[in-house]
Amino acid sequence: MILEAVRQELVSARRSPVRLTALVVFFAASALAMLTGVRFVDDWAASLEEARQQQSDSAQLVRGWFADGVAGPEDRPWVNVAEPLWQDWYAGTRLVREPASLAGIATGSLDDSPRVARVNRLANPFLEEGSKIENPELGRTEAVDLIFVLAVFVPLLVGVLGMGCGAYERESGLVRLIAVQRGRTSQWFLARAAAIAMLASGAVLGVTSIAVARAGAFDRDGLGMIAIALLYTTLWAGLLTATAVAARSRREAALAYGGVWVLLVVLAPTLMSEHALSSTVENAGLTNVLDQRAQQYDGYAEDAAVLVERLYSARPALRTFPAASLESLPPEIERHVYDWSRVQSLVAEHETKAVEEHRVMAAAERTMAWSPTVTLTLAVERLAGRDLRSATIFRRVVIDAVAERADWVVEQAWRNRPLSLEDFETLMDQAPTKVPATSASVMPHLTVLLGWTVVAWAVGVVRVRQRDTEL
Repeated sequence: MILEAVRQELVSARRSPVRLTALVVFFAASALAMLTGVRFVDDWAASLEEARQQQSDSAQLVRGWFADGVAGPEDRPWVNVAEPLWQDWYAGTRLVREPASLAGIATGSLDDSPRVARVNRLANPFLEEGSKIENPELGRTEAVDLIFVLAVFVPLLVGVLGMGCGAYERESGLVRLIAVQRGRTSQWFLARAAAIAMLASGAVLGVTSIAVARAGAFDRDGLGMIAIALLYTTLWAGLLTATAVAARSRREAALAYGGVWVLLVVLAPTLMSEHALSSTVENAGLTNVLDQRAQQYDGYAEDAAVLVERLYSARPALRTFPAASLESLPPEIERHVYDWSRVQSLVAEHETKAVEEHRVMAAAERTMAWSPTVTLTLAVERLAGRDLRSATIFRRVVIDAVAERADWVVEQAWRNRPLSLEDFETLMDQAPTKVPATSASVMPHLTVLLGWTVVAWAVGVVRVRQRDTEL
């Protein structure tokens, strides 16, 4: 019976201009989203290459000055690359965040973690404007990405393909003829609902397979995305069965299915987003620039002697270095104590933010069960490496690199000796240069979608069979 229903739905789709239009719009929107994703990933790769080139150019300047036996550029006589301050600056380390293979499917995600972060004693990954100099994409999203197409267009596609199924026959009286020909009308309508699910799933499978193949994501992430998209499609076919297929008339079917679409795709995600914003003071990464700069300047108001003791408590080995034996630290060494103290504040701030972000992520996973659309979005963003977790990981690596650089500058300053090209090369080799994308499990999201699917189909089967008793 299912095969017969599939053949009928294929014939209906070919003969119905509305259904054909729905399929064309779905494929066109998917193609647009994938083209946008390709451009997005290409821009990402270009920004990483530009950052690496800037780092290489900066290092070549220092190598050239050492080769010429000069301290720095002629037009900046205050620069001396034999000092740790300037070796740190001209090392020009750019820490890049490599995109996940599926990053192009989530171009609409408001990801506030930069692609490139500079690593030196003055770096601050929390400063939005500073990050935007090398990351102009921050705060900018694409209008349509594949997540949007799947989340919004798939339910509409299922609804158009299944319009009139069951409701038309009951409204027109054909249901009695079907009962005479097939015995139980519920079996035929459920077979048609399953056929609609297969037809919509075929369209979704084609789109997601092309996206995965284009990204080269032939791994767990790619398979996970396809599985989530197919499960989401099957879920909406179940909701169609529970509402439209079980309806007494086409008007009731349209109102019921349309109401579910508005509730789960529009209202629930909006309310959950507002709740998430109200439950946390700041978003996933970047704080107010003026507050950060005020905090930085406040650090210089502290007494240097107090900061030096704090430094010795954290790094007691510095007491054995030459600078520690001086009666008083010269200004060119003392200044590094303030920079080191500021970096320690950044580390502490990150720890606070990490706790807050973990709470937000946990709250999102607890509440995602209220909307399958939110579940789909969170799952695919995680697979694409464009979620809050990925942003937190990148900032953690940046903060650690900046802290290590501040420690290096202090150590070299306390040695109180001129640095060489070998020291510079060692500094360059020790600095991390990239943060690869990491894979994450979406099993909780699959479990939520599976639960929704089972419940939707169970309610649909019960409601359609109840209509048999009304004949």
